[in-house]
Amino acid sequence: MVDDGGRPPPGGVVKEFDAEVDELAGHLQEIFRRIDANPSATAKLEAKLLLQGVSRRLTHSVRTKRPPKKNFYDAYRSKEDKSIPKQQEYMKLFLGKASGQA
Repeated sequence: MVDDGGRPPPGGVVKEFDAEVDELAGHLQEIFRRIDANPSATAKLEAKLLLQGVSRRLTHSVRTKRPPKKNFYDAYRSKEDKSIPKQQEYMKLFLGKASGQA
């Protein structure tokens, strides 16, 4: 799908388009990460730079909306850690001993 400069189509087509662009940019970033470019391999360095530029251009120019911001802490909030109650109980005991209550 190529942008013609007009208004984006209504409905879910925009979300699908943005998802496809994100997927393509993700694949390009994966290729970028896999290229092992040492300073003596200028062709590989140039390829990495071109891939990075195309990926950024896709993400920031081709999408119909800005990419959503990623929150680092959401990954930790979504998982429930089963050891937290144990740790809290241990801290209560520890603090009780430190203050001379236990």
